[in-house]
Order: sequence, then C-alpha cells, then structure tokens
Amino acid sequence: MRNLLLSLAKNRALRLSLPLSVSEKLFGSSAASHSLSPSLSPSLSPTHTHTLIDMEASWKFSGGVAKANLILSGTRILHRAWEFISQIQQSPRSISFAIRELPRFTILAFNSRSRPQDVLPNFESLVDSHPLSFLITKDNPSVALDSFPLSTFCTLLEHPDLKNKLKTLTAKNQPRLIVVGHAEGGAVAALFTLWLLKNRSSAALPLCITYGSPFIGNKGLQTAIGKMEQSKSQFWHVLSLDDPVISSCGFLESAELQFKPFGTYLLLSESGYACIDDPDSVIELLRSADSAQTEPKDYGAMLQQLEQSTKYRKCNVQVTPSNDSLKVDLALQLQTLEIGYNHLKQGEDALLQAMEKRHRSEWKKPTHNSKKLNNMKMKMAQLEWFMKFCEKGGCNYYDYYKRPENSGRENVNVWTDIKTFLVDYWKKEVNKVENKPQTQDAQFRDRWLFGGNNYRRMVEPLHIAEYYTKGGTDYLNRREAHFAKLEGWEQADSAKEEKKGDAPKKEEPKGKSAAPNVTHDSCFWARVEEAALKLPELEKGGEGKIRQELREFEDYVMKLVNDYWLSPDAFFEGSSFMVWWRRYWEMLQRVEPDSDRDSRPFIVFMSKDGYLNYVNSAQ
Repeated sequence: MRNLLLSLAKNRALRLSLPLSVSEKLFGSSAASHSLSPSLSPSLSPTHTHTLIDMEASWKFSGGVAKANLILSGTRILHRAWEFISQIQQSPRSISFAIRELPRFTILAFNSRSRPQDVLPNFESLVDSHPLSFLITKDNPSVALDSFPLSTFCTLLEHPDLKNKLKTLTAKNQPRLIVVGHAEGGAVAALFTLWLLKNRSSAALPLCITYGSPFIGNKGLQTAIGKMEQSKSQFWHVLSLDDPVISSCGFLESAELQFKPFGTYLLLSESGYACIDDPDSVIELLRSADSAQTEPKDYGAMLQQLEQSTKYRKCNVQVTPSNDSLKVDLALQLQTLEIGYNHLKQGEDALLQAMEKRHRSEWKKPTHNSKKLNNMKMKMAQLEWFMKFCEKGGCNYYDYYKRPENSGRENVNVWTDIKTFLVDYWKKEVNKVENKPQTQDAQFRDRWLFGGNNYRRMVEPLHIAEYYTKGGTDYLNRREAHFAKLEGWEQADSAKEEKKGDAPKKEEPKGKSAAPNVTHDSCFWARVEEAALKLPELEKGGEGKIRQELREFEDYVMKLVNDYWLSPDAFFEGSSFMVWWRRYWEMLQRVEPDSDRDSRPFIVFMSKDGYLNYVNSAQ
C-alpha cells in the first residue's frame, strides 16, 4: 500500500501544474522557507517540508489538499487579513474601507453593508462606458455583474480619499497590494481587484482574498477572467460549505446556475479543507453540503482550528492497483471535506466521476502550443539569416524577394512559405489578444509586443513586395489589419509612458545596430513604391499636389535618417529606393532651379553623397 501511494504521489507531482507557492506570489521567487518574515512564517517541521515523501505523516501529496496546505500554512496572510477585516467590522463607526501598510505588502480591506433580505441577486450588464468594460471582448460581449456589490464599487471608486490612496498603492516599486473583504465586502474587493488589473502602474499583480463572499457575475465574467492567464490565479476565495451567504440568497437554487464562480476556492468544512480550481466542482460541492445554517461564519476561528487539527490526519481512501493518481487526488479532496465519498469503485460516485471527467478534459486542452512557438522562433531566425545573406551580397532582402529573376523562383518560394507561416501565426496571436480582457499584464505585454513588432518590421516588407509585384497600389489604405494593430499598440504604449511622465523607451538606433538591420517603419518600402508611382506625373509637368507629396516623402526619409531608423541597405545600388532617387534627381534637375533644390536637406544629403557616410557609420 505504502509503495503504491508513493508511486501515485510521484506520478501526480509530475503531472500536476501547481500554482506559484504562496511565498512566491507575495514575496518573489525565493523558496518559502527563506523568503517569509519571522512574523508571518510558522515554524515548519520536517513533515511540512517533505509533503510528497512522508506518507505516514499525512495525505499531502494530493493536488487540492496540498495546495490548500500551501495557502493555509505556508504563510499567515489569511489570518492577518481576517484579523484586519474583523477590526474594521467591530469598529464603532462605519468604515467602508481601510488600509494597513506592512513591510512586504499592503492590505486594502472593504467592509460593505449586508444585503437586505428583500434584495435578491440581480444582473447588471456592463456597457462600454463602465469602469470594468475592458472585460467585454468581441467573442465575449455579454458580461454581467450582481448589481448590489457593483453599485457599492462604483460609489467607492469615486471616493476622493480612496482614489488618491489607490494611485499611491499601485505606483511602481510599491509593495504588493492584497485586496480583501468578507461577505458583500469580499464581492466589492473582487470588483476592485478586477479594476486594478487594468488600472495600475506597478508590474506586481494585486492579490484578492475573500471570505464567505457570494458569486458576483455570469458566465461571461467567468470566461473573461479565464482568459487572463496571469491574472486569473490572483483570486482566492475562502468559503465554508455551509456559509449562509451562498444558500440564503438563492445562488445555488436554479438548475441552470446563472451566477458562476471563478478563481481558486479554499473550501472549508468542520472536518477539513481542500483547494478547488474547477468552478463546476465548486458548485457541486456547495450543493452537496446543502446546509440550513443561518449564522454567519467566524473564518478566523475556522482557519485556526483547521490548521491545528488537520495537520497529521491519516489517509483512509481505499486504493487498488487500477486507481490512478488523479482519482486518488480527487477522492482525498472529497474525503477531507467529509461529504461522504470514501471509496473509489467505478460507477458508484457520480460527483467523483464528474470531477474526474472535467479534470481529464481540461488536461487535454493545449494551454500553450510550444511546438508552434518554437517553429515561429526558428522561422524568424531563418528570416534573419536571409536578411544577413542579402546584405553580404550587396542587396537588400526586399528587392531580392521582389525580383525572383535574380535569385530563382524556387529560392523565393522558400521565403514565401516562411512568410506565410509567420503571417498566419501572428494573425492568430493578434486575434487572441483582441479577444482577451485588456489588463495590464505589463511584463507579458512588453515581451509579446516586442516579438510582434520585431516580426512586423521583418515580414511586412516581404508582404509589400508581393503586393506591388502583383500590380497593387495604395498599400497603406489596404494594409493587413494585424500589422496595423501591432503598430498601434506599440504607439499607444509609448504614448501612455510619456503621459505618465516616465522617460519614453529609447529605441536603439537602427542604422547602428548589429543585426538584423531593420527599418523602424515597416511600411517604408510601400512609401517608396508610392513615390515611384508619382514620377510619371512629375515628368509630365506635375501638379502641385504631386510635388507636395514627394516633398513630404523627402522629409519622411530625412526623419528616419536623423533618428537612425532607416536600414543602410536601402542605399545599396540597384535597390528600389536608389532607382527611385536616380530618376527623381534627373527630373528635378530639369524642372526645378538649383537654388530651390539646394535648400532641401534630403536633396543635399543624397546629391552630395551624404548617404555614403550614413552607410559607413553603420558598419
């Protein structure tokens, strides 16, 4: 028996992706035993630090129970937060919110009035002007929230003292903010956490902890939070199976439940606790308890009692060789809550089977397609090699791709396949981002935008070459939407940084970068092609509009040059740009006086061979 359980434990440990430990979430990536301050860290016995090995001590190898132990015993944050909430609730004066600043984190607690008995949960749909409207996306347009906590949230959001405090607490380099609340106060805390995910300067994600709080939203809200990737694990809900806040308000009565849970639930009973991430399992377990309890729960006393009484409980689940680690894991979660599931005979326990089925289904979903990501990186590296190959041959890759007669159609087809793969990959990525709530997952967004815009600058020129080779015109007004969105997001981020007063991110001079030499504006070659199409009109005498547009193009090129944002390969002899320049210069000499030409920086730069110095400075 002991060997079988150990085997299952090791197998489960390999397959289960546990969330970050409590200490990692709160204090960084250091190990829990080293990063917790003495005031927060209980003394850890060998039993605590070897939970996957010492099976005689407890059943802690199971996923849900092990995660619950981490949350409950890994740090005293649940106790500290509840103590703060209790102080607010017992205050002689009415307090809507309070803040406690500690060395390593700050607690923001909300205290909301109880829901009147005649006020039942009622949905209010979000609209575009709402502070939480960022949760609405194209493929998830119907997000609705319980109107009772929502009205409290909207009122407090305009509270001048709270607004000023939030601005300070969420600034850069501030300690992690933990937003907490009990019952309806917990619902308000969850709404504020959602708002903070969007409206904060700090890269640290806020953590939400609620105690005995009702569900606050519909399936649309559950879906929106499920798409947040990094943010969805920032919601911890401590909830007793017989808490009246759930049963008394009718949250579990309808067969087709309208209100949906989200986040991680630490479910408590008189006998134990378990950590449940699956929202459907949370609902089923709450329904199974079906208690008539009407007294509010004292979560501080419950947490203290459970932490002491369940540390060394033995595992009584019957295990046979046919059982796998998932089934043992789920059975342990049910057993510790004492809902009445203490055996694993197939077909006997409907709840156990339903939970197992959902878990297996969830495992089959590809959370991250690493193969496609690796293929994308490989093809970007191949494209970079292609650019260097062309540069060494004295040709820019735009013209090499545009003129297959110089290299052979078969060679160009190889790069066309690479371009097609990359365009397809990034189109899907942009679509995914569009359909996610736009929270400020700052580090993820920066990395993602950098990769996306690096792709845009390298691949869009090939797209432009293909477009004009096929006789296209006016590319800028027919541009692929995902290219424009990537550029727009990058510009919006830069503008936002400048508006905050931060120094804008300094772009490395492109003409002086090592490799690859990529022009900052991915539409440069489209502008060159459009300028070339205007030359026949100029040769005929040219209207004032044509001359003005060509002068604007001159100014555009000089700005790129002055900012070192133009790749030197644009000046290679025979490039589309140099072909345009030779023709343009020849026409100008015929139609414009010398004095006019000599006053224009671009004409001086090109006619006096200033571009050669620019090319040499980049080498």
